[in-house]
Amino acid sequence: MQQFRASCSCTFTCYRTGTSVPRPNYTYDRCHTMDEEPAQKRRKTLPSSEMPDLVSQIHNILARVMPCLSALDNISSSTLLHDINELVSLASTFTSVKPRVKSEWTTLADEVDKRGVELWNASTHLRSMESENESAQVRVYANLRYAAYRLLEAGMEPEPTSERLVQMIHLASKAAGALTGIHELGSAKNILETAAKMEEQLQSSEAPDNAEPRKRAEALTAYYSERMETEMQANNESVAYFMLQQCTDETRLSMLPLSEIELLGTKVLNIGKKIMKGTWDPDKDTGDNQEINAKRAMSATKWFRAALQVLDRVNEQVSLGLRDLKRTTLRSLARAFFAASEINPETLASSEETIHQLLGTLKQTGTPEHQQLLWMKLAVLKRRKASEKELLDAFGNIISALDLTEPEVTSVLVEMSSLGDENSALKVTIARALLTRGLEASNQNTQDAVGRTLLTLLTNCKANLNADITYRNIETALNEICERADFTLDRPSSLACQTILVNFGDLFFKGRKWTKAAAFFMLCTHKAFNITAKTSFPNAMRKAALSWIHAGDYDRASHIAAQCPIQEARTHYLHLLVAVHRDQEENAISAVSDMVNASDFDRSQLGMVMQLAQENKMKTLIQAVLEALLHIFRVRGLMVERLEEPVQEYLADTLPNITPVVIANDLQWLWRTVYNIGVRCCTVWDDNYYVSEVFRHAILLMEACEKTSLSGADDFITAHKATACFIMMSQKVFSARGAADGERRLALHLEILQDIAVCKTSLKTARQHSVHGSQEEQLGTMLQTCLVFEVEQLSCVRHWAPIVELIKETSLVPTPTMDALEMIMDILWKNNDCPTDVLYAGLEAILRSSLENTRLPMSKFCRWLRAVCDILLMRGRSSDRQKALQYFKQALELLQLWRECPDFEELYPTDERQWLFSVAYNTGLDDFRHSNVEEGMRWFAVASGLCDYVPNGEEHRKRVNKIQRNVTARINLDR
Repeated sequence: MQQFRASCSCTFTCYRTGTSVPRPNYTYDRCHTMDEEPAQKRRKTLPSSEMPDLVSQIHNILARVMPCLSALDNISSSTLLHDINELVSLASTFTSVKPRVKSEWTTLADEVDKRGVELWNASTHLRSMESENESAQVRVYANLRYAAYRLLEAGMEPEPTSERLVQMIHLASKAAGALTGIHELGSAKNILETAAKMEEQLQSSEAPDNAEPRKRAEALTAYYSERMETEMQANNESVAYFMLQQCTDETRLSMLPLSEIELLGTKVLNIGKKIMKGTWDPDKDTGDNQEINAKRAMSATKWFRAALQVLDRVNEQVSLGLRDLKRTTLRSLARAFFAASEINPETLASSEETIHQLLGTLKQTGTPEHQQLLWMKLAVLKRRKASEKELLDAFGNIISALDLTEPEVTSVLVEMSSLGDENSALKVTIARALLTRGLEASNQNTQDAVGRTLLTLLTNCKANLNADITYRNIETALNEICERADFTLDRPSSLACQTILVNFGDLFFKGRKWTKAAAFFMLCTHKAFNITAKTSFPNAMRKAALSWIHAGDYDRASHIAAQCPIQEARTHYLHLLVAVHRDQEENAISAVSDMVNASDFDRSQLGMVMQLAQENKMKTLIQAVLEALLHIFRVRGLMVERLEEPVQEYLADTLPNITPVVIANDLQWLWRTVYNIGVRCCTVWDDNYYVSEVFRHAILLMEACEKTSLSGADDFITAHKATACFIMMSQKVFSARGAADGERRLALHLEILQDIAVCKTSLKTARQHSVHGSQEEQLGTMLQTCLVFEVEQLSCVRHWAPIVELIKETSLVPTPTMDALEMIMDILWKNNDCPTDVLYAGLEAILRSSLENTRLPMSKFCRWLRAVCDILLMRGRSSDRQKALQYFKQALELLQLWRECPDFEELYPTDERQWLFSVAYNTGLDDFRHSNVEEGMRWFAVASGLCDYVPNGEEHRKRVNKIQRNVTARINLDR
């Protein structure tokens, strides 16, 4: 065989390590791949007499492979791949043989070439078959092409023609593409390296070029493009871009068919996208919404431009697919320019220009592509801080193109909210435009959109609430809704909008801007909110009437109050206020009578009327109010909370007209009535202060009842007085938790600590006089809760010293559960300032109580055990380690006791048991390292016992026993 010799002395890139290494001088007989050794290094070559054996082996393997390809789903792909790899190895060996007789080699080479053609055709047929296991099919297909190419390479003549070289280069590109598809980059690069040598041979060949120029152009373009993709996947962007430049040779591109140009443009476009996303792994592809790195985007722009350069060679009218591909490339280029503007602001103009170019070529508006471009344009305008007019036009175009689906409306509202408070007027204008668009397309789908838009409009009005245009904008929007006879605002949206309007009115009311407050309150009664008229209108109108009363316009106030429900006490209260301010005392007295008889009467209203009457010196009205209060005091069981000193002279005139009652009976009846009212108020009233006041009065009445009783203190009264004291203290605790002012909260904490001391004394006295049973248990629970509250207040004021004694006191209270100790530990655990000693005392108390009294739920035992042992082992003292060991032994005993429980896995989870074993094992090892053998043996004994309760317990036990034996043997040896 005629030999081709070449001498090389340069460097090449190792495709397995990615590093540049020197290439030694060597000669080779034929074109060899990079995974084959150079001829000069390969000292052992097969004699030509063994070439028939190679061909025979190839035949035998093909005889096994070819039948399997028709039933790919029924065979093991690994077996098939093994045979195919054998073909690759045999083909490479055949290529390396140096035959002595050319005619003999030619015959065998022709046979190998035929087998390669058959295998290549079989791979093509295989790819067209349907398979249940597509991934295995693709892998077999790629390896078949690899083996077929190696056979074709082995069967090449020593002096191939240009046509043959072009054909092999084209086939190499296809085989490499198949291998790249299954991420076999090493094999793909080997084939492309072979193709590179063939391409060099084709360029330097002196033989006549009998290959068609078009086929030659197609083959070289396919080779360069495949090399480009492979290098890009290997993160060699500079080499890949060089290959791109070879692909885009003008002469070569002019000879490519349309399909090849589209394919090349698609490849370049995909590379640009992958550069932007920063990954070639399809499993890590996070889609178009991924945040793009500015540097990667800048690098991707040159690839998108190159793709456009390729695609611009063909008229869009020739292929619709090409037109779509160009539009996709332009969109990607616009996104890349936009992302790159973070480091190069000049690219922002290029992005905007590209978007305008795309918008100008659209033939239909409202399409998903049109909407996407409009959103992209808005993003560009926001980044370059465009004027309000430009932003408004951009939002208007987007709103006009919307279908008003929920995601679309959400996107507009989110983008609008991101404009910032300084653009509140712009946001209101945009919201009105969206509202108008939703009403124009009024249907069931847009009802929610209109409600959300109106709510957003009102929210954005708050930034510029004082301006008159804000009120007009809101009123115009509501009028626009009313004009649509076929549209009704839904109830949730109506209530939400009314709540915002009421808040606006309250802001003006607090600012003593009565007229504006009344105007916004009356907006709540707009016809647009008719769906909630019965529930919301009366309250808003009463607020508006009260605003007009403060403004001094009593006619308007009276007119609005007359429209409110007449059966409600608050309506009569408004009439009373108007009558008082008009000096119409008879009308005021009549209003008081109507107000007291109303079902929703609140006695605090009478207190306000009393103060108002006193300020206006209306003696008859004051006497009427006092009579009403005394009537309620006797009939309904409600008390007058506080009567100021100037009122006493009027009270002296009224009392003689009241029939006397038996004091003792009245006190018994009265404290029970007030106490029961307080119990009901706990579930009805939200204000903790008034609930506390009711129980305070109940306690005062109970104390008065005890003083007047001939038998002295009553156990029944004592228990209820302790309960009332506990409720009062609890209400103060809840108030302290919600206090916003730091100084006020601190004062409450200190005041509560004093009240807790009184409450504890009362509860302990009640428990001493209580009968064994549910009452004693209830009082014990309240006492424990008192202690929890005391710990909470002490932790808030950072007073830690008494907490240890409180924990001990809590554990001594006999209750069926340990909820109090658990709550104390939760308080201390969450407080980062809690000293470790205090935390440990609490943990030890709860753990000891749980072991002694079995009151802690089994499912929580492991939690506290772990916490206590962590602290003990962290301290590192010998006594602490001994305590921890005892707790581990007790945990082992509990595991033995609980093992038969059906819910054992939930009571003591596997990870907690694994923790017990790991800590016992590691602590024992630590003792062995420090020559503390005796204690280490005890820890290992516990670890050995825990092996029954952890996964792979037998293996762990063998390891524990082995270490124990080794330690024992070493001790015996030392002796």
